[in-house]
Amino acid sequence: MNHKRSLAAELMEGLQALEAERLGKIAVRRHVVELKPTPDVTTVELHSLSERLAALARGVDALPPRVPRDTRSDDEVLGYNEYGVW
Repeated sequence: MNHKRSLAAELMEGLQALEAERLGKIAVRRHVVELKPTPDVTTVELHSLSERLAALARGVDALPPRVPRDTRSDDEVLGYNEYGVW
């Protein structure tokens, strides 16, 4: 069953969990993240990478879409009739 997610409810659930942990009622799982040093990259390398990614994107954009095209007009999708009334 597919149900819509509620961002507000998920945020509130997270805040309640943090408060419960602060009060000692539950233990929230924590993760340690190792920060890596920033790599030294020249502008030439960045430009080269940008060009390669642009070429890749052009190749992907050239592929035909794998979903059927919706043949309805924008007005039909939005629910407007032929007079522009919703």
